Amino acid sequence: MKDEEKFLVVGIALLIAVGGGVYLINQQGLVSEGYADTAGQATERFNLMAANTEVLDRTVLSDTTVLVKTGKIRRLYVEGRFIGSGSAKIWVDSSDGEKVVWETVGEPLAEVVFEESSSGWPIQTALAYGGENGFDEDDDGIEFASAAIDYSVAGTDVSEYDTTKLCTRWAVNDIFFECDGDELCCGVAKVPIRYNDWDAPFYLHTALDSTGYANKVSSQVIFFDITETDIVTKAGSIAHLQGYFIDDEVFTEITGCGETCVFESIGADLALNVEVENGVLYLDSITYSLFDEVEPTTDVGVVDE
Repeated sequence: MKDEEKFLVVGIALLIAVGGGVYLINQQGLVSEGYADTAGQATERFNLMAANTEVLDRTVLSDTTVLVKTGKIRRLYVEGRFIGSGSAKIWVDSSDGEKVVWETVGEPLAEVVFEESSSGWPIQTALAYGGENGFDEDDDGIEFASAAIDYSVAGTDVSEYDTTKLCTRWAVNDIFFECDGDELCCGVAKVPIRYNDWDAPFYLHTALDSTGYANKVSSQVIFFDITETDIVTKAGSIAHLQGYFIDDEVFTEITGCGETCVFESIGADLALNVEVENGVLYLDSITYSLFDEVEPTTDVGVVDE
């Protein structure tokens, strides 16, 4: 080789011009496409690796963040389903702001508002979600319209009373229509008797005449007794709880990547943000591609041989 021949060495990469494109052969022998910038230097593009699939199998009822150990990713594809007539959104943070993966906009859930009963009643009615298997198992007062929500007053303190003289009347959206317990007591409450036990559970379902998608369930425990000399009535406080139903006849598939078909995630783990209102979102899986960001070589020199 002649002394006057000189070779321009750019780091450890060999530049090969093919047509109008530029390709880099890196130290590992991998070839990735690049492009020439205004200064004539070669800059490597992100090198997408093989796609990865992560099974999530997550049920989302309210706003949450699902963390997935993925590494830094370049593409994100989500699969799942949304049940209900409400709204839902799946989004991630990226290097240039929020990126929406999937979104649907529907009807908001009507808010049920009520005032808590004041203290000082002879009996303080303690209303709670029932906790029975098969009925609103999360005990959050939210169920599909094809199911039922259970309620209970069994936690009410009635230690001072003869429980055979107790009754509980039930209302949905301020309409009292059922009573459990002593027959005379239910007669005083002016509500038809259903069960003979004052603490029998109550089941809210859409087949009830006064029931909608957003409901207020009310209960009141009452003591009534007749003796030879007196008539004793002890009315308890009226307690309230909400009961929401989700229309499970409305079904939407979640498939796609939205604004994350090509983007740059932040951090080593993926934070999948989910917002849900008036519905249930099922996250089945995500498919994503990692990228390997290789900084352009800046070590340029001249070597003589």
